[in-house]
Amino acid sequence: TGFLESGKTSFLQEIFESGEFADGERGLLISCEEGEVELDEKATLACKIDTVTLDEEEELTADFLENCKNVYKPKRVFVEYNGMWDPDTILSVDMPSGLDIVGIPSPLAFRANTTITMGAPKLGLFNDLAKDYVGELICADLGLCEGLYTSGVSSDFLLEMSDMRLPSRNTQNVNKGDFGHAFVACGDMSGAARLCALSALNMGAGRVSIVAKKKLKDLEPEIMLKRNFSGASAVAIGMGLGGELYDIDEILALPCVVDADMFYHPSVLSFCAKAGAVLTPHPKEFASLLAFAGFGEFSVNEVVLNRFALARAFSQKFPATLVLKGANTIIANASKLYINCLGSAKLAKGGSGDVLSGMILALLAQGYDPLLASITATLAQAKIAANYSGSAFSYTPKDMIKGIKCL
Repeated sequence: TGFLESGKTSFLQEIFESGEFADGERGLLISCEEGEVELDEKATLACKIDTVTLDEEEELTADFLENCKNVYKPKRVFVEYNGMWDPDTILSVDMPSGLDIVGIPSPLAFRANTTITMGAPKLGLFNDLAKDYVGELICADLGLCEGLYTSGVSSDFLLEMSDMRLPSRNTQNVNKGDFGHAFVACGDMSGAARLCALSALNMGAGRVSIVAKKKLKDLEPEIMLKRNFSGASAVAIGMGLGGELYDIDEILALPCVVDADMFYHPSVLSFCAKAGAVLTPHPKEFASLLAFAGFGEFSVNEVVLNRFALARAFSQKFPATLVLKGANTIIANASKLYINCLGSAKLAKGGSGDVLSGMILALLAQGYDPLLASITATLAQAKIAANYSGSAFSYTPKDMIKGIKCL
């Protein structure tokens, strides 16, 4: 890889004539400008180089590259780039320059609009710190059976929208009791519990209740107020909890979503030991959880730099499902990582996590297993954000709840 301001065509002519690439493998030359020198067609034919010419900068898109991959099936790609075009559209191959193997950028790391990774996606491409450098990711087929370079190497999965399994109401002879009763523990900041409860209601739970130790004003009429967890199908606890305390022995036998302030209580370890629990920390909360779990003291930055390894280690020690939130959400279960890279900056708003917890809660109440509930809810959250037509900075948790209706 490299850049030449002038003499690009002559340089390509020389390397094609050298026979270095006359090895029988197919190649593709994407020409983005007409220079004073024209390539000798004999040289490109000898090297099995197909040529595609682009006249406009706007034509160089991810869809164009995907089509080239499918049509020409190149082993190698050459780009004769137009120096007058915006450099932000320049491609990175395999890994953007300046990103190390785990995805940590150097100060001079290259910010690509599109990254074409070879054979199989590399885990480092999904580091939170790499997200602004990778751009749109395309996986190039090397012409080999994928199993040759992925078998036995990784137990990790890159999630796609097709992995989402939304609730179904196809059976007609049903009632609200068939879709579970979701309970939310209310703490000092009742708004968080309300967002969680409304989210659960919209995500298909048959009934939703908030458990509170004090009276709540102007509670939405669809949400019931309870004093205990009797009758719950699944429970969410931690969002807006503050200093409020609950007897968790009352709910440990139930499917649970554990969030926010709960990660600062040592009793959170009781949930970690339950296969029916889903834990949804952000990096700071995860650092607290790691300390309680005996992994040691970690700063938030250390968690971000080592999130894949730490998430995997946690899932090896505990049966609970971990949803580690971030620019790319990691779901860890039984030593396997499921990576959702489809989220966006729209979700960086207080209350988004409460809504996500409510979506997971609703699915648990409807009988989903914790892993599928986590996968479906995080993908649904990403899809709702992608569907939002307003400005990115205006997106709110209430917009997310409204968006559930349009999934």
